[in-house]
Amino acid sequence: MLISSWPVLPDYASVNWHEEGADLAAQALAGRRIGIEAGLWSGTTAAAAFARSSSRGQVLRVLAEVTDTSPATAPATATALLEEIGRAWTGTVLLHGEDDGAWPVLKLAARLRCDTRIGLEDVLTLPDGTRPRGNADLITAALRIITEPDQR
Repeated sequence: MLISSWPVLPDYASVNWHEEGADLAAQALAGRRIGIEAGLWSGTTAAAAFARSSSRGQVLRVLAEVTDTSPATAPATATALLEEIGRAWTGTVLLHGEDDGAWPVLKLAARLRCDTRIGLEDVLTLPDGTRPRGNADLITAALRIITEPDQR
């Protein structure tokens, strides 16, 4: 595994549990004392695989990625994913969505007081559908949602 040959070590690395070899990658990271972030995507068997993983106890946090891009259904998909994760994990969860589902999932994360993220990797429009000038515009909009309860 290439992890054993890394000359410079990161503080942590993401392991997507829906990918083949996730447990082996997590074990290799732990062996090098690199923190593990468990990437669990909706619509996959990732949460179930993570629940069975011998590496689960070495994970720093779970990154719950909602791949449902429909603004109408993404929050329900996120809730189902969080319920599945909750059967195997009681630590920190960072919840985020993508594309048109990103803002509804961010609002849910704010209501549930989950960690969350937003950026051009996740969404290319502001909540009103306009284009941001960059990540700063997305972050400003996210902060407004997170800090102003009437925005959720």
